[in-house]
Order: sequence, then structure tokens, then C-alpha cells
Amino acid sequence: MNNKMIYIITIVVIVLAILIITIISGDKGKANYIKVTGNEALTLRENGAEIVDVRTNEEYMDKHIEGASNLPLDNIATITLDKDKEIIVYCRSGKRSKEAANKLINMGYQKVYDLGSINSWPGNFD
Repeated sequence: MNNKMIYIITIVVIVLAILIITIISGDKGKANYIKVTGNEALTLRENGAEIVDVRTNEEYMDKHIEGASNLPLDNIATITLDKDKEIIVYCRSGKRSKEAANKLINMGYQKVYDLGSINSWPGNFD
């Protein structure tokens, strides 16, 4: 074997080793949000989870889950809850709550639950 061939084989082995290490290590430290039913969210709430309405202020004022705080999706980065606190997010249809859940996970929150639509809630409303 000539030096050029040894060089190419060495590069290929290094690249494969890096690829294998990357695949094995993955993203194990990153949490994922959990999609929950209304009854599961109600149980979480009864056990101390914070419930956050990510709709607009106007939508919140019209109707919201009893005791929920309002933090519109556009302002989700301003959330000041403990990163280990269980947080349930919801909106009108589930689109904004899914986006909010992903943003919270990316911000380091570990216990994020997505109720989806406000219509999934089996409890009381204000």
C-alpha cells in the first residue's frame, strides 16, 4: 500500500468513528414534551402542575381554564417558572400549544405537557 491509500483509509476510519460516536451519544439529555388527554392534564393539575394558556389575551379573556395563566405564544420566552416545574400548555386547536411545548423544551424546561385544544379540558372554565 502506498502512503496515499493509507491516508484515505485513515480518514475514512476517523469519519466513521466520529459518526458512530455521534449516533451512540445522541441527544440523551434533552427532554421531550408529552401529549396528554384532558383527564391526564386534570390529574397533573390536581398534583400541582402549572397550566398555561398560550392563546392571545383576547382569547384568554373570552374563556380560559379555571386558574390558568395567560402567556401568549409570542411571549413564551418570557416565562419565569422553575425549569423543573410541571407545565401544561393549551390553545384553541393544538397548533400553538405544540409550538409552545417545543419552545419550552428548547429553553430547558424538563416537564412539559401539551393538552392541545382547550376543548379537551374536562374541568371548569373562567
